[in-house]
Amino acid sequence: AEVLLRVITDPTARADDNETATDNAVSALGKLLLHRPTSIQSEQVLGIWLSYLPVRGDKVEAAVVHAQLCSLAEQHGVALLQNGQQAGAVVNALARVAISPDLAGAETRERAVRNLLALRSEASAEHALVQLQGALTDAERQQLQAALASGAAAAQQQQ
Repeated sequence: AEVLLRVITDPTARADDNETATDNAVSALGKLLLHRPTSIQSEQVLGIWLSYLPVRGDKVEAAVVHAQLCSLAEQHGVALLQNGQQAGAVVNALARVAISPDLAGAETRERAVRNLLALRSEASAEHALVQLQGALTDAERQQLQAALASGAAAAQQQQ
């Protein structure tokens, strides 16, 4: 995990020549968070991992990493927010995945919407969502609002 963290936090990690390798390191770190959280300092690692999301350089790894994010949100729910400390990063990543077909497939985007809706019950997540909407373009804001409305309607139909 230490080597992966060094790769991800290197000042040149997002440089064009390094982005694919960094995306792969982010994916590997996500696998540790998901499958072996006791083998690492997961609270510290989670913050670093979240800070790199959404993954954009390597489209294959982006799909993997964003599915990992959804799995972590499904497994841990509001605990993933770490008492609000990670709310902004979690909400930002889920929202960006939800509205970006180039970052994830349809199933993962739908999972991201379901996770956003589930996390909204937590005040820190709702606050982060309001703040994020202020940072989105008009088109992104409309996409997010439509995705959340569609997800809420689908959830109502399933009840």
